[in-house]
Amino acid sequence: MQFDAGSSYDPDGYLTSWQWDFGDGQDGSGSQTSHVFDAPGVYSVSVSVRDNRRAVSSYSSDIVALEPNEAPVAKFTATPTQGEAPLTVQFDARASYDPDGTIVTWQWTFGDGAAGIGSLVSHRYGSSGSHTVTLSVEDDRGKTATSTATIRVTASQTIERHYQWEYGGRTWDWNVSIPRALYDEYRRRFRGAWITRDYDEYVLDPLDDAYLNDLVDEIAQQTGNDYFSTVECLFHFVQAAVDYAYDPMWYEYPRYPVETLVEEAGDCEDTAILYASLVRTLGAGALLAAVDTDHNGAADHMITLVPVDVAYAAGTTCSAGQSTSFWEYNGKLYAFAETTGDPDTLGYYFSLGCDPWNLQSSDFLKTWDVSRIGVSPQLLKLVTDL
Repeated sequence: MQFDAGSSYDPDGYLTSWQWDFGDGQDGSGSQTSHVFDAPGVYSVSVSVRDNRRAVSSYSSDIVALEPNEAPVAKFTATPTQGEAPLTVQFDARASYDPDGTIVTWQWTFGDGAAGIGSLVSHRYGSSGSHTVTLSVEDDRGKTATSTATIRVTASQTIERHYQWEYGGRTWDWNVSIPRALYDEYRRRFRGAWITRDYDEYVLDPLDDAYLNDLVDEIAQQTGNDYFSTVECLFHFVQAAVDYAYDPMWYEYPRYPVETLVEEAGDCEDTAILYASLVRTLGAGALLAAVDTDHNGAADHMITLVPVDVAYAAGTTCSAGQSTSFWEYNGKLYAFAETTGDPDTLGYYFSLGCDPWNLQSSDFLKTWDVSRIGVSPQLLKLVTDL
């Protein structure tokens, strides 16, 4: 311990000596000195100063010498230590201890830029990678210790999505796991120029057939496998699940169905492709159509047509400003499906078989038959007789 009596002074002269008594049988001299107390205890330390005329003055103070402070021990467990992102890990540092006192702080760095405090914490890792977690503990006398562990987070094999929509007098909640590999594959696909593009290829590509079949089966089971209920339920799902988003001004970017499901955004092409892809798994077929909504001879919108029967058409009523819209093709009757409804913003769904554009035959500029599962787009007949 360091001792300093340098502030002592003599009002009418000067100091000539400083004598120390450390209270443990040891002494010292000088205005500044140091001393080691070998055993813990309370020691009365005094200093006596003498001036140039032999006058003496003393001052004393109690010094408390504590036991030597041992460093704390940092320990923790992590559960789990590896898994797919997003991964929530529980950290428990209650096994940490201080041999000669108590731990007063627990501080964490989780290896991804985040931090925490406390003996029990949890942390959610949103991205893949190896993350070094560091626990730092401090005892009641200021000593610290650290411990580390590695959390290994791998990329999730699925992308989780939750959808909600209204149909049949109830709210539907749907939690969907989308294979990441399927999404990544479609994201890599090249998009050809608009003038040469066949939109049926986005529906007929076989890679997602099994997955989309499984999705539609879930809905069909809840509608009692009734075709019309399933088609209507899927129609409202597409309108609610996909927020309308324009493509970049310089490029039309059609999405495959899995892309639209993951991104939950798209334009009329994307929702029409998604709805046609879902309906075709039921085996009744579907059509895509590029239409002219402002009747100027140029395609500016895309819709879907799905098979129905005469009884369904006869029972359809539409909102004000919309017309019932059913079309015959190849001996079958199809209902008009405007897939870009916006129930969140506009507060409504379009109904199946209702046309807000009041289109005529001349407004259907190009139509693709996407009902023939397993047939390549090149072999499909272009429909012109709607």
